[in-house]
Amino acid sequence: MKVRPMASDRESLLDNYFKAIGMLVVAHTDLEGAMKAFANIMINQHEKTGEILTADLPFQPLKDKLVSLYCHFESDPEKSSRFRKLIEKASDLTGRRNEIIHSRWLLGPHSASKAAPIRLKATARMRGYRLEAERVELDGVKGIRTLIREIDATAMEIMETRAYWESDHPNRNK
Repeated sequence: MKVRPMASDRESLLDNYFKAIGMLVVAHTDLEGAMKAFANIMINQHEKTGEILTADLPFQPLKDKLVSLYCHFESDPEKSSRFRKLIEKASDLTGRRNEIIHSRWLLGPHSASKAAPIRLKATARMRGYRLEAERVELDGVKGIRTLIREIDATAMEIMETRAYWESDHPNRNK
């Protein structure tokens, strides 16, 4: 006979997920901030032009503009390709992040206290109604946050090592 977990065990399990989801949101916000800072520096080092242009951009348009700017200023095709792949990986993780944070999280009434909650996401777009349901392990949520943090750190390293904003950069006035 299965024993139904106590409410406090279930609440504790969901609290761990919600904490991890919150940390995922913060990590992604940091990544967006770094991308905006990078674009701002490439646009104009000393004025607010870049901030004005990127302040309200959601992730996908920001990603497109940042890659375009980087490829404009970077003359090495290999570096441009690596940067494009890095930002595409960030885009894929953003998709997964969006699935996680825009979902409903449930524990079944007979779930063991250690069982992963189920992520439910209903959509009703051009293809009609669809319900996604999947068990998501806490380590999976934390793993996405970790990968986003790694991309953020790599982007910041690239930004710090490149002198796009220097007035003598060969592509600065193109």
